Amino acid sequence: NGPLTMTKALNEWVTAPKDKTDTYSGNKIEIDDVLAKFGNAKIEYYVYQKDANGNYVLDSEGKRVYVWSEIAPVDADVYRVRVTVEGTENYSGLEYEVALKISKLVISVDNFTFDAIDKIYNGEAQYWVLDPDNNPLTDDAEVKLIALDASLLQHIIFAGMEHPVECINVGAYELMAILQISNPNYTFVKSIIETDENGNEVARMVEVNEWTLPFTVEIKRLE
Repeated sequence: NGPLTMTKALNEWVTAPKDKTDTYSGNKIEIDDVLAKFGNAKIEYYVYQKDANGNYVLDSEGKRVYVWSEIAPVDADVYRVRVTVEGTENYSGLEYEVALKISKLVISVDNFTFDAIDKIYNGEAQYWVLDPDNNPLTDDAEVKLIALDASLLQHIIFAGMEHPVECINVGAYELMAILQISNPNYTFVKSIIETDENGNEVARMVEVNEWTLPFTVEIKRLE
C-alpha cells in the first residue's frame, strides 16, 4: 500500500453572513449568526477610528480616519462588515463582506409638552429667557419637558426664545421656546395637516431639526 495522502479541505459557510438593518438603540449592533464548516469567523467593522479619549482621529486634511475594528458600531450609519476565517494547512480560508445599516431612531415631537412655571410677583421685571448654555431640561430645573421617554431629554437642546418676554405684572405669559436636536442618531418628526386634491385634510409626518414649543409662566400675587 502507498502512503496516505491528506488533502486540504475546502471550507464553506454553514451559516453565511448576511446584510443587516437595525435601528439606533444606544447599544452596539453586531453581525451575528455566522458559522463556517471549519474554523472560527472573525468579524470586523469599517468604522471611524477613535483615540483613547473617545475623540475621532483626523488625517492631515482634517477628515475622519476609517479603520477595521472588531468592536461593533453604535451610531446610525451604513457600515462595511468583513467576515473572515483564516485558512490552515488543513482547510481553506473564507472571506465575505456584507453591509450593516443602523437607522436613526424616529421620535415624534407631537407628544412633547412643558410644565407650567409659577413665579411670585416682586414688583420688578422678571425676564424669562432660556439660556442655551444652561439647559433647563434637567431633573433639578424648574422647566421640565414632558416626553414619552425621559432619556430623550439629553438629546434636545434649547436654542433660545422666539421672543424674550418681560414678565412684570400678575398674570399668565405665553412663551415659545426654540428646541433643537443635539444627537445625530435621532430623527425628530412632527405631524402637519395638509389638504389633498379632493379638499380633504390629511395628516403627514415631516422631519424637523428645530421646532418651537409653547409653555406658560404665571406671575402670582404676593400673599
